[in-house]
Amino acid sequence: MKHSFPFILGVLAITSCNSQGDTSVKDLSVDFTEFSEVAGIGSPIEVTCDKDTVYIIDFNDNKVIERVKFSTGDVLGREVGIGTGPGEIIPPIRMMLTDDSIFVHSMSMQKMMSAPRGALTSLKDKGTLPPESSRVFALNNNEFVMTLVPFGPFTDTGDARFAMTDNSLNRQYTFGSFPRHTPTDQKAEPAALAMFHQVTDIHRLSQDKFVAVGQYEISYYGKGADGKYELINEVVVEPYDYEIIDAGENRSPKVKRLDGYKTGIVSSIVIGGNVYLAFFRGTDDESVNFRVYDSEGRHIANIEPNQAVNAPIAVSDDGEIIGLQENESTTLLVKSGKISL
Repeated sequence: MKHSFPFILGVLAITSCNSQGDTSVKDLSVDFTEFSEVAGIGSPIEVTCDKDTVYIIDFNDNKVIERVKFSTGDVLGREVGIGTGPGEIIPPIRMMLTDDSIFVHSMSMQKMMSAPRGALTSLKDKGTLPPESSRVFALNNNEFVMTLVPFGPFTDTGDARFAMTDNSLNRQYTFGSFPRHTPTDQKAEPAALAMFHQVTDIHRLSQDKFVAVGQYEISYYGKGADGKYELINEVVVEPYDYEIIDAGENRSPKVKRLDGYKTGIVSSIVIGGNVYLAFFRGTDDESVNFRVYDSEGRHIANIEPNQAVNAPIAVSDDGEIIGLQENESTTLLVKSGKISL
């Protein structure tokens, strides 16, 4: 039987046991309960929580952002149409929240737009990413990090992995370097490294520190004495290897992950300064479990959901993990209990 937007209350249990390996890494399990049922979600690519509103970014619909009231589970309706007109945008997109603004990055248009919190329909253009960049992430209202993909004529950034910009995407300085942990990394050019080690998330940990999440590694950056960000620590969380396919002089090279290596990190959040990484449970299982790393890069916990939970994931203001479940023609929103590490 199909239910309409249910809000289910229940006891949320978190259990712990000692790991048989490293006893400093906790093994936890957590219950997830359903709080909303949403029809018509085609391809969810991101979930974001803004106080009492959950935004689901959908790749397949004529309006790309579905809104759900977190406290009641009520579906509030879709906003932001697909197009190139005022207030419209072309997916796939990413949504970023700062203290008083919502920023939206269209990865196909390479355009960034912004609106006041709570006024998503009033999106205004903020700027266009330069051709040597691929994604942009907000640290606060005025600090944005662009990922760099140097190729062809756009190689003035050298081995730098990031560029710091203002909220109009004016480049201020470049920093960081691409991971070089394997023999393939060591011989690869920056363009190939940028394609394989793409950054999927950047999370602010404190006023002067953030973590960049790739598919296989997490990289911690902090401000140095000159006020610019620099690499503090980098942790490989999944083994990896790949081959490089030359794509030509004026195009970025293609990279292909070698068989036998896992997919890697599929989504991430930060709760209480700790980084929660979501991984597929198996080759044919798209539900996820979690590994938790502290703000210094130490692996401190593994979390196994007691119910199937799918990425992408988000976090509520109260520290609950928000995820998805597929239910025939609808999508269920689920939330965890509060997790104590």
